[in-house]
Amino acid sequence: SARGPPTGGTPEPHMGRHALLVIQAALVPSINSWTSLGMQFYGGQVEEFALETRGQTGLGFEYSATQRLYLRRGQIWSLPEDETSTHGLSGGITYAWDPQLCGQLLPLMRENVANLISCDDLKASLQRGFDAWAMNSRHIKFVDVSTACEKQYTLTKDCPLAEVWVAALSCEFVSALCEDNPNTDASSLTWAAAATPKFALSNSFRFTNGEYNKVGNVVQPSIEIVGGTLLFNIGTPAAPGMCWYLDSAFCSNFHAMKASFPGSTPAVQAANAKVVIIVLFWTIWLSTIALFLYNVFWVFTPRKAFWDELKEALEDGILDGEDMKELEEARKQYIKNTMKRIAKYETIAVAFIITVIVGLPLLYWQLFLPCWDCYDFEGAAVHEAGHLLGLGHPDAFPSLSQLPSFAPDIGKNVYNALLAEGSSYNSTTCINNWDAVFSGLPASADVEDETSVRNAVMESFTQNNPSQCLSADDAEGLHTLYPDCDGLFYSTMPNCIKVNLNFGVVRVFLYLGIPLLVVVWVMLVFDYVSLSSACQPAFT
Repeated sequence: SARGPPTGGTPEPHMGRHALLVIQAALVPSINSWTSLGMQFYGGQVEEFALETRGQTGLGFEYSATQRLYLRRGQIWSLPEDETSTHGLSGGITYAWDPQLCGQLLPLMRENVANLISCDDLKASLQRGFDAWAMNSRHIKFVDVSTACEKQYTLTKDCPLAEVWVAALSCEFVSALCEDNPNTDASSLTWAAAATPKFALSNSFRFTNGEYNKVGNVVQPSIEIVGGTLLFNIGTPAAPGMCWYLDSAFCSNFHAMKASFPGSTPAVQAANAKVVIIVLFWTIWLSTIALFLYNVFWVFTPRKAFWDELKEALEDGILDGEDMKELEEARKQYIKNTMKRIAKYETIAVAFIITVIVGLPLLYWQLFLPCWDCYDFEGAAVHEAGHLLGLGHPDAFPSLSQLPSFAPDIGKNVYNALLAEGSSYNSTTCINNWDAVFSGLPASADVEDETSVRNAVMESFTQNNPSQCLSADDAEGLHTLYPDCDGLFYSTMPNCIKVNLNFGVVRVFLYLGIPLLVVVWVMLVFDYVSLSSACQPAFT
């Protein structure tokens, strides 16, 4: 979830266009691509951005100076001309990790069996989420300064070395979560994570192509991102059962399964798939239980010889020493016969049946449900990092009535035609990079039928659509906001490194392998005892 950029003051209202623009808003294409926070939350327009690359503007005096700030290019990170500066993108985007966060998150990691996951695993996963963007732009780099903060200052959100603070979603950052705040409602706070960029006014904002925001030759003030918070949900009144997982590679198989089922939305697809899987799981389990109970009954039911011995011993109503001896012999024979019957079963078959009975519920509760219902930690990190860089949700646009009254129109979902065709920037196209940006999407785009949105990691984050890799749409947005005049790093197939943590494989062994080994060992003991009994010589 991206929380709307703070205004830093109430924008001056602009009246008189509202009725007309409601009609215009209805004409927005239903199939959408990437968008920026400025376009999503303030109605920034592509046409204005293109004019600004030429030192022009379409924002007349009907807009106040404050309003023009929000409608102008900006609301991204600046790249200072001084290479020794630590401001903005120079030196990387620094972040620090709240020392309490590991203790808050680890209990919510449903795959954390036998302490498989450590705090270092969480931090490495977050760094990989940031690196998904960094490996696709030479201007973007995220640097963990937690240790430096701890050594030189105090590891808190006020550490001067850290531009981004990574912590838990709590009352400290979201007033609606404060119990002593009766004027807020936390019932809608179901975000898995939330990124809130911190904005500041700059009179020297410089884009990554080396240009400044000018009208004529006069540099214009701009809003830049200078930091922010990245908050992970550890349980709220609206989401008390919040849970997470780390092994994205393992759980991706379940998410692919969701997408293969019919449904009007990903949530409906997931619900339909879950019903089928539940029925399949428990049908197999109950059938195996029935088979097991039938065989148990057959193995342990005493045979006719035992009942004959018992009847003979009891027929006179008196149990003497001889009768007791006969009953003891019958009991021993019953045990021998039972063990022989058990030994006749194939060891592997018995082991398989008992493993299914014991392991299948464990697989369902501890393997399937975490992947299905919990949130992908690394996927959330990738998504929220996109918000910290200035990108919005392509599938969750506010209506015009939700935007500031001065917004000329709702923002647009856009694509970069130059980048979409596989080309890269050169020294000319890099300067006027917004000339190639249009509403809608390229003809060759990969569009999700259910959402009518171009496949993107910036699509609203849920349990059903995690991704650890940028799509072509995300890369276009990144390189439009942060253009590279040397044409480096851009590709319609963005760079991505997937790490297989193997937590899922380890848990499969725990829930299936160990029961299987125990049952095989028990069966071998039965075989040994049975054979020993059969080979024992008779003494008279």
